[in-house]
Amino acid sequence: MKSFCKVGKLEERYSIDRETWKKWRLGYRNHRGEYIAPLLEKGIEWNYLNSRSVLYDEELIDSFIRNRSDPKEHLKNVEVYLQSLSRPKRVGRLAKSKSPANVVSRGEQ
Repeated sequence: MKSFCKVGKLEERYSIDRETWKKWRLGYRNHRGEYIAPLLEKGIEWNYLNSRSVLYDEELIDSFIRNRSDPKEHLKNVEVYLQSLSRPKRVGRLAKSKSPANVVSRGEQ
């Protein structure tokens, strides 16, 4: 199961202040007024819990930090994550197999 955390835990773990996390999440303007795009993508590495709280995906953030010098490696981890989301998971009564022995035709009822 995926593990999510708030910015406080990330501050402690990586010694990176919350303003930096915010810049990486939302983008910012540098000292020359140039816009720097966000480094973390909403819906993948982070998402809003409510209007005041943000949750970060711990596994993907760890990958982001470890691979700062090699962003392509982090993107591979993101692709694996996205592929894991696209697989349909069968739950409930749909998960049970319908073997021919269990199927009753309408005429036999």
